[in-house]
Amino acid sequence: MRTTLLLLCMAYGPSLCMAQETTDRMEWHAAFSAALVNGGSGVSGQVMASAEASVSDRWSFGGSSGFDYYGFRSVPLLLDARRYFGNGSKRLFVHTSAGANIAWPTDAEKTYYTWTGEQVESRFRSGFHTEGGVGYLLTNRMGRSFFLSAAYSIKSMGQTRTETVWNGTGATEEVRESTYTFHRILLRIGYRF
Repeated sequence: MRTTLLLLCMAYGPSLCMAQETTDRMEWHAAFSAALVNGGSGVSGQVMASAEASVSDRWSFGGSSGFDYYGFRSVPLLLDARRYFGNGSKRLFVHTSAGANIAWPTDAEKTYYTWTGEQVESRFRSGFHTEGGVGYLLTNRMGRSFFLSAAYSIKSMGQTRTETVWNGTGATEEVRESTYTFHRILLRIGYRF
């Protein structure tokens, strides 16, 4: 995760230091969005809320959080960057996000049944969440916007559980650790105000 954040800072840091066209004041926006998430583990959903500051006519930075139900339920906490292209009410943008993915599994996701029928509760570890994509922003006269975007996302988390294993002479308990890395495509629709 540190590497991802370092790469994000290296990619966008020089742009912040260069002279840019600026507005008279910094504009703040909030947005709510819902996404359809598709990958190797099926189709699921994601809802996000974000706040961003437009530091110029072309760049905005902010943070977002929400609920991600793909694979296992989790709460991503992300830092966001957007670069807008074009002028007027219809604009294209590219965006990237990176941050922590806090594990918050449901009771059903925590429960694991061993081969003996024993019910065991597993523990989950948080991981990282990254996203990058392109989108289209449509703004009305009041400054409120609808947006559509398509993105590629990676979400990771870990799971630890104790399992009873038959080794040929008797049953012993072993700790099993699994690390999940989900690669998926997101189609997002949202409203920014």
